Formats: sequence, C-alpha cells, structure tokens
Amino acid sequence: MQVARARNGIGDSRIEDLLEALQVAIDDPSILPDLSERLREHLSDTARRQSLRAREARHGQSASSKGSFERTGTFDPAEHPLLRLLETFGRLHMERSAIMEALNCMPIGVILVDRTARPFAMNSTAEIILSQNDGLMERRDGLAGVTYSVTEALRALIDRMAGIAAEQGEYTSSMLGLPRPSGRRSYSVVVSPLFIGTLFGRSEGAAAVFVTDPEIEPNADYESLKQLYGLSPAEARVCMLIAQGKSLHEAADVMGIAVSTVRTHLKRIFSKTHTDRQADLVRLILTGLVHLHSR
Repeated sequence: MQVARARNGIGDSRIEDLLEALQVAIDDPSILPDLSERLREHLSDTARRQSLRAREARHGQSASSKGSFERTGTFDPAEHPLLRLLETFGRLHMERSAIMEALNCMPIGVILVDRTARPFAMNSTAEIILSQNDGLMERRDGLAGVTYSVTEALRALIDRMAGIAAEQGEYTSSMLGLPRPSGRRSYSVVVSPLFIGTLFGRSEGAAAVFVTDPEIEPNADYESLKQLYGLSPAEARVCMLIAQGKSLHEAADVMGIAVSTVRTHLKRIFSKTHTDRQADLVRLILTGLVHLHSR
C-alpha cells in the first residue's frame, strides 16, 4: 500500500509527499528514477515562481513578493539539497547492487550480519546454503546452527568479531565447523570483523560470515581454463577432471581415451601452467579465478 501511494503520489507538488516517497524508496529503489524526475519538475516549477516574484518585486508590483524574495531568494534546482540527497541515495544503491553482483560470483557463501547475528546482506551462494536448512539456518532472531550449543558458539563468535569492528580493534578472524543433520561433512565457517565506520557518532559493529560446503565438488570453468592458461579443449577437460579428484585412469575412462593420451595432455598442462606435480596443479586450479560464477 505504501509503495502504491509513493508511486501515485510523487506527482504532488508538496515536499512532504516527496520525502515520504523517498522513505519508501529505501525499500523499493525501483521508484527512484520517477521520484527524481518528479522532484526536478517540482523544484523547477518552484524556481520559476520565485523568479517571477523576483521580477515583480524589482518593478514594485508586489510588496509582499518583494519581502518574500528578500527572505528566500531564487535557487538553482540542480543544487537543491533534497535533489542532491536523492541522487546520493541512488548512487549508493547502485554501488551496493554492484557489490552484491560481485559477491554473487563467489563460489562460497558470504553473509553480512550485525552484532546479534541478524543478516543484512548475503550473496546467492549463501541463500542456497540457508535454503537447505542443513546445519545453518536463518531464524527470526539471527543465524542458527543445528543445536543450541552450536548456535551459541556461532553467535558468540559473531559477537566477538563484531565487537572488534565496533572498537576498531586489530583485524583477525576465527573458524568454526557447523555439523549437519543430513550426515554430510560439516560446513566450514570463517567469521571476520566488518569495519563499517560510525553512524551518528556511534561505532557500528558487524561481521562477515564466510561459509564453504566441502560436499560441493570443485567446478573449474572450462572456458576460463582455456583462456587463463592457453589450454586446448582436451587439456582443459583433463584439468577439470584432475581438480575433481579423478585419477588418470578415471579421467581416461570419462573422456574415452587411452591413459597414455591423458599423460601426454597432463605433461602439456604442466608446461603451460608452470607446475610439475598434480598436487601443484590442483592447488593452482582451486585457488585461481576459474571458480567464479559467470553471470
């Protein structure tokens, strides 16, 4: 209902309506372009009326207009504080959207929480993890684990890291394993302070929660492997299979080629990636950029 009022009411010339619409825009930024245009129209109309009163005052046609002009003067609509505030809000919204798009490319879950463990932002990987309700959940009172003790340990860690951020302490991080009722391997969680500055003179504490699922197989991007290391299609496929823990014989079976051919591909991969062991190759792939999700 509020959003509908804001959409329909921002054509009104009253500043109060525009301010109310700005409040709604915090939850629904899609109205920002229309709101900005309506505000520009209102301010331009106000500037024209003030300019008219100023001309009348100069010609002595309206004493009351002259007094009003002397008190208020004319102004440039583009420099009006309310319009500049709106533009700043729009820019901050775009910057936040860009940051979230970047985080959505990450193959690990990223959850930004306040000191009480309540999330205020998360990437798409984190949303998938939370939707499974398998060892890490989002409840009304914040993030939670599968048991009371696990939840308390997680929230105590978040509170400690957020406290470090609030006090501008030395950066550190701490880890925690979250057991899963499904019997799958525990989530690996790293919690770090999130230094977000001060608000109204008060230091705000927050924390970043990074979640990895060891059950998810490494999924190196085929095209990225070819581009980053100059691999042929067959070499890139061998690389992907090795990163997934396949042996040379298993890779040969999957690709339908001889083991000797896989060994030949592997030698070329070593040369192109400047590695000389499978362990080094796997480490290179797992820590490289080839796991970023394409958008």
